[in-house]
Amino acid sequence: MEKISLCKNEKSIYSKDWFIKSIDSQEELIEMVKNYAYSNACFKDNRRSQKNILGYHHLLILDIDNDETDFTIEDCQKVLNRKGIKALIVPSKSHLKNKNGSIKERYRVFCYLDQVIPADISKEIYKEMMALIVKDLDMNAYIDTKALFDRARFYYPTHNLEEKYITSISGSLVPLAKYLDQARNNIQNNTPMATKNKKTKKSHSSDTNLNQDSTYIAPSVNYTIDREIYSYDIIAISKELDYESLIHDLEGVCFTEYGNKGTKIKTDMSNTYQHFSESGVLYDFKKDVSYHLVSYIQEIKGCSHTEILELLKDYVDIEQFKSVSSRWQNALLEALKVAKNREEFLHELIKNVNFSCINIHRDKEDLIYVAGKKYHISDFSLQNYKSKQDIVKQFQRNRSKNKKEVSKPYSIQQR
Repeated sequence: MEKISLCKNEKSIYSKDWFIKSIDSQEELIEMVKNYAYSNACFKDNRRSQKNILGYHHLLILDIDNDETDFTIEDCQKVLNRKGIKALIVPSKSHLKNKNGSIKERYRVFCYLDQVIPADISKEIYKEMMALIVKDLDMNAYIDTKALFDRARFYYPTHNLEEKYITSISGSLVPLAKYLDQARNNIQNNTPMATKNKKTKKSHSSDTNLNQDSTYIAPSVNYTIDREIYSYDIIAISKELDYESLIHDLEGVCFTEYGNKGTKIKTDMSNTYQHFSESGVLYDFKKDVSYHLVSYIQEIKGCSHTEILELLKDYVDIEQFKSVSSRWQNALLEALKVAKNREEFLHELIKNVNFSCINIHRDKEDLIYVAGKKYHISDFSLQNYKSKQDIVKQFQRNRSKNKKEVSKPYSIQQR
């Protein structure tokens, strides 16, 4: 007997209307997909959000939207038969309808797990485990990864479901432990493959503003954390974020409506927004203002950039969008061009970044301490400097260069 989380009220999918239903057969599962919004997660107080996840069911739900591909139901059936996986393919409400200018086969694949996903699984391991499963199924190029990696994901029902498109496939259950163990090892060894599943999406500048007269609050894209060492690409984060879940937790959501131009969201605080998923822009109808992620949270919460990053960790894996600050990379490269020893390296670095709480290990020049936190030179992604030996050789080159300049004979140019 399987279980699934359902919500009858499609207009208020964040309300306390979610409940768990036991499923005795595929026929009963099909009926639930016809009539209810559904999710593989179960929620505290029956309210769907990332923070309220209590655990999961035995299902693996894959979303095939075919926005940039053409992976048909027949193609999917052949793959699953070849892999010997038990599954049920059910069309979504957008199946063979004009969406984003194209008519494609759009559907969901219900696979069955041989055990329940652990309730305490971390976001990173969950994401890696899902990536490994779809890769093993040879379907990683066709899956909507935003839906795949969202632990609290829900799906709308397909009311006008045509039975001729429903496909049942016999086979084995997905061996969850195999992928769970591999995911843990990959995360532990810092060799995740989840980011390789990431799709490249085209941005549409026309979505940025609803009209020319509206005010636009630009995003702060490259602010830094860890004492200015790292930057986070807020634009990329905003495109991956589940805005509805975030807005629900900050303001409360009483109504959600999906359309071709984006998602319309009404909140308990009497605000109405239009969210454009391609650009990550959130338009406020009342104030006639377009926000990006940071400016929206600052408007509602009034918190700092560091506090915003901490808040976002509950909704998206922000670490995949982290990179070394170009300011620090340039400062290190400039310091290494002239420094002849550790002391000069430290002096130049402090001068270039205008930050005094820096120290360099006396015997290991590749260890840099910023406000007491240790970084290795390789953390800064400098192409020619990976170790202490690389830095010492650069010091030697600088000393040799300095000696040549000092010993160069002085001459007066005759006129």
